[in-house]
Amino acid sequence: MSQKAKDNTPEDTPGTADPALAGQSARRRVLGDRLRAYYDAVASEPVPDAFADLLDSLATSGDQAGQPEDDGHGQDRS
Repeated sequence: MSQKAKDNTPEDTPGTADPALAGQSARRRVLGDRLRAYYDAVASEPVPDAFADLLDSLATSGDQAGQPEDDGHGQDRS
């Protein structure tokens, strides 16, 4: 059984016969929510100019080596 399926089983929900399982499920939800919030905060930050410049220079040097250029969106321009 997958972890997601286990999380949705009745015995893992609050108010069940085994409070330890209910607490474990609640901790997983809280941890997941926090990790998601941290990821969203980092992913929404702008890319520093120095890093963008480095990526541009690497893309340019890759073109000179005969490799297809990446447009920065995971798509080759060739």
